[in-house]
Amino acid sequence: MEEQRERAYKAVAYAAVTFSLISILSVCITMPIVYSFVDHIQQQTRKDLQFCK
Repeated sequence: MEEQRERAYKAVAYAAVTFSLISILSVCITMPIVYSFVDHIQQQTRKDLQFCK
């Protein structure tokens, strides 16, 4: 019974580590994309404001 519990804990630990790595990788990929999008919107807004002046 102890071996089954140990295997279950290992499976949970591996799943948690895998989920964490996927989460970190997702953040590392999406943050630059979001930053670029926000920067583009900011530049476009400034151009539009300059045009309105």
